[in-house]
Amino acid sequence: MAQPRLHTAPIPTRSPLPEPSASGKRLLMVVNDPLFFLSHRQNVARAARDHGFEVHVAAPPQPGFERISQAGFIFHSLPLDRWGFRPDAEIKSLLRFVRLYRNVRPDIIHHVTIKPIIYGSLAARFLRHRRVVNAVPGLGQVFSSAGLKAYIRKRLVMFLYRISSGGTPFLFLFQNPEDRSLFIDLNLTNTNQAFLIPGAGVDTEIFSPQPERMGTPIVLLPARLLKHKGIGEFVDAARQLLARGIRADFVVAGQQATGNPNAIPETQLHDWQRQGPVEFRGFTEDMPKLLSQVHIVCLPSYYREGIPKALIEAASCGKPLVATDSPGCREIVRHQENGLLIEAQNSSALAQALETLLSNRSLRAQFGRRGREIVLSDGFSNEDVIEQTIGIYSTLLGFRIPTNRAAIAHREQSDQPLRFTQNGTTNGIEHRR
Repeated sequence: MAQPRLHTAPIPTRSPLPEPSASGKRLLMVVNDPLFFLSHRQNVARAARDHGFEVHVAAPPQPGFERISQAGFIFHSLPLDRWGFRPDAEIKSLLRFVRLYRNVRPDIIHHVTIKPIIYGSLAARFLRHRRVVNAVPGLGQVFSSAGLKAYIRKRLVMFLYRISSGGTPFLFLFQNPEDRSLFIDLNLTNTNQAFLIPGAGVDTEIFSPQPERMGTPIVLLPARLLKHKGIGEFVDAARQLLARGIRADFVVAGQQATGNPNAIPETQLHDWQRQGPVEFRGFTEDMPKLLSQVHIVCLPSYYREGIPKALIEAASCGKPLVATDSPGCREIVRHQENGLLIEAQNSSALAQALETLLSNRSLRAQFGRRGREIVLSDGFSNEDVIEQTIGIYSTLLGFRIPTNRAAIAHREQSDQPLRFTQNGTTNGIEHRR
């Protein structure tokens, strides 16, 4: 089991935020899902608006897009097939990006996820737009799937990343150091243009600790219904625990991933629901309320996560965590501090970790307290994420590229990529809290 890991890649140097002003600077945020914008990027968009930006949002006209306009942002419909790849459709998508950027004429463009980054960067490059921020919220199934088809798709994506952003001053934002190191090692970006901001931010006042409820313990898995989120392993672990006589309720809360090739088939979900022992509640609007009712939160994901916002929210609420020892998850789950890390795709290890917490209320409380401390102290709050992101916008408008001093110092010490060892060191350099 790997030791707890720290953020070892640089976080942008925090400069004072600019005072709110009627500067008229225009920010365009481009995402592949309106609901994702509302849950993961609206906080930064609101803050940008408060600091004088005219904020535009471009996304496919899918559920949730009306709420973007209702929130006071200027919405642009941008049809985009998130998972398909047909050359004619992709060329049309690229032309839509070019038209959008010509019409909006943004001062800063902020892309989020693969297709917006690739097509948006190509369009910006064609139009000689230099102030571009590419946010990589995890590498997703492109980098976590196996097989020949997945390998070909991965190589294609890497090629497109390289031609869309290579040799440009575009900045990249990553949520965990392993993703950042991989992009640098693959020459998809360089050290001085790759920044680390840990997660999408969480409102620590809304997601706050509540006393643990009495009664049958509830174990929650909050995630979209994708195979790589470890939902099958969760169902199997629940069965193992009930067979051992462990008393608990097991709940999955998350929306179906319609159209995603990694989505769990509805027939499988119906079988699990019918056979038990897991309850599938679907999408939940009020996560703070749900988290106040549960005792343990787990995410046995083997999807290439950025840092799962659901785990940050749970930690902020003082919940003990169980997750796989994988990129992204281990940034917020510190083994034996605020949770337990397990091997991916191992339902027996998941069952054992859950049993450890289900049988020890004082350990749950200890982990919960530490999780809250980590969120408040290690840059996971809304305030931290907003300050760092707006600081990058401000730097771009100053016509200079921010310098990753910590990364430069690391590269001067060693030409090796960031590599973690079992004793909590990176290339022999120890990182302490």
